[in-house]
Amino acid sequence: MSTFGKKYLNYWPYRFDEKITGDGCLRWNKTDKDFQLELLKKWYPIGMRGKGILAGKTTGGNLYEITGYIEHMWGWKLDVDYVDSNFRKDIHPIKFIPEEEDRLRILRELRLDKLLD
Repeated sequence: MSTFGKKYLNYWPYRFDEKITGDGCLRWNKTDKDFQLELLKKWYPIGMRGKGILAGKTTGGNLYEITGYIEHMWGWKLDVDYVDSNFRKDIHPIKFIPEEEDRLRILRELRLDKLLD
């Protein structure tokens, strides 16, 4: 099983298909923790909103907001709050799908940074 590498600093698919989601989680867990944190800061910034994937399907109306990152023995997970309630949970990054406007905002900021460099 491979790990996520430097290619993913330039491109992140966000939506892994159902077959890859399980393999993607294992792949994420085998990636170096420092590199995982670098990917999280770039592709899953604090304040991003989205939904989670449960058993291959996007969860219903539950909208989450990323409030931080939680370190585990094998790596990092997203610390999220439910937007409409006071509940908090952690979610695996591979199983988090950002809202369209947040995803486009991140991609726009990255293109602007590339132009300014």
